[in-house]
Amino acid sequence: MNHISEQTLVLFALNAKLTQEQYSNTELHIQECAGCKSLYEDIVDYYKEVEEQQKKLQLANANELATTSNIVPFHTFPLIRSETSITPLEEKRLPIRIARYVVRHPVVTTSASGLAAALVIAVLTFFPKKLITDTNPLFARPLGEFLVAFNKEGDTLWKNHIGPNYDKMDFFAGDKKLLEMVDADGDGRQDVVCGYLQPFGANMRERKRTLSLYNYDGTLRWRHEFNNAIRFGEEEFSEFYVYTSLVAGDFDRDGKTEIITHVENGTSYTSAILSYDANSGTLSGEFWNPGFLKYLDHDSLSTPGTKNIYAGGLNFHYERPALVVFDPQWIQGFGPTTPGNEPPNVPPGTEKVYVLFPRTILHEHPLFSIDYARFIYPKKDGDLEIWVELQFSGGQLYMAYFFDVEMNCTKVEIVERTQIIPNMMKFEPEIEKKIRSREYLEQLRQQVEYWNGEKFVAEPSINKHYAAMAGKNLFP
Repeated sequence: MNHISEQTLVLFALNAKLTQEQYSNTELHIQECAGCKSLYEDIVDYYKEVEEQQKKLQLANANELATTSNIVPFHTFPLIRSETSITPLEEKRLPIRIARYVVRHPVVTTSASGLAAALVIAVLTFFPKKLITDTNPLFARPLGEFLVAFNKEGDTLWKNHIGPNYDKMDFFAGDKKLLEMVDADGDGRQDVVCGYLQPFGANMRERKRTLSLYNYDGTLRWRHEFNNAIRFGEEEFSEFYVYTSLVAGDFDRDGKTEIITHVENGTSYTSAILSYDANSGTLSGEFWNPGFLKYLDHDSLSTPGTKNIYAGGLNFHYERPALVVFDPQWIQGFGPTTPGNEPPNVPPGTEKVYVLFPRTILHEHPLFSIDYARFIYPKKDGDLEIWVELQFSGGQLYMAYFFDVEMNCTKVEIVERTQIIPNMMKFEPEIEKKIRSREYLEQLRQQVEYWNGEKFVAEPSINKHYAAMAGKNLFP
């Protein structure tokens, strides 16, 4: 009796596409041939166990779903491992399966060459790739030097090589990230945008510094490096910039996805907030700041209207923590700088609101290093909570500033969440008493300042250049 090919049995077991004639012949043959029927049952059992193992992996740790890729390329499993090594899924049963195959198909294994061929066919039979019908990525993760996309079942859809130490980058710190799922062209399928900085090189010119968007099928839609030079006053800066964080969404509700990203100079303190059209990769907005603003967030996308974009960081010229609020339609110009340090040929910034946080008595502490606006917590009711991080050589301290929908600072508190801040700085008793007093915290609240387009003022203000461009002069 001629036997059905093992590959056909696999396709039959997986309900893959077969012609009606192939399907009927296979079904009839299985009923008549005990050997092929037993092999078919083994194949069905094998894939059921694979699916169960995949589900266990997903439940165990969603961030480690990339390990399911070890299940897909079955043909890459070695046949023999040392007894001390960990045996992959079902590998212990592999010799039994091959032996069964040889017993059930004695005609093709009567010679040495026939036996070798039978073993090869058996191995290929038991380790085919899983047929994937859902090709829409749900999420992506770095894995080694690769970007890997997965569907909702946890199946690996594609892998693209990005560069050395890609998975060592800070992607999911909560306050900044460099990987987002977007629907770039509105086709209902998820694409992937990611940033990358090569971690080594003689100088910045030789290092990869890219922002890339991959289509749902893994093909590259576009890739950019940002190499614009700028000068603040008489100080010139190199043109090599690094993508450090991004957010993506239809923030202005025009039906198109925007990618808002922060780039900072690879060798100095200048930075820019950039806006790209996700579909074409066209640069549509460019805002320069004398200091970094790499902590990005935005209003909830579930609420109506244009969404504010928030950028937290530091203004080096004023030496104070800064928070910038953008209307995504107007990301242009340069941020506030001290007199004489304006960048030539760049218009005044059209940011909606620019906030400077006050210096504290802790700036004079001998262990003080730097402070900047880091954690941004937009509230559904329009309120805002900002954590300013003060770094010291022995730890850090966070001060929380609370704003209402019109950007009035309503209160200031010391963050006491020691379970979140394992290295919370402790000070001398008199300093601790001072910084925790309601009187001092109220002083800090009153010292928050806002840029009105000409100078910093004490009352909440919208930048006049934004109001002129956008035709708006009221909050929010």
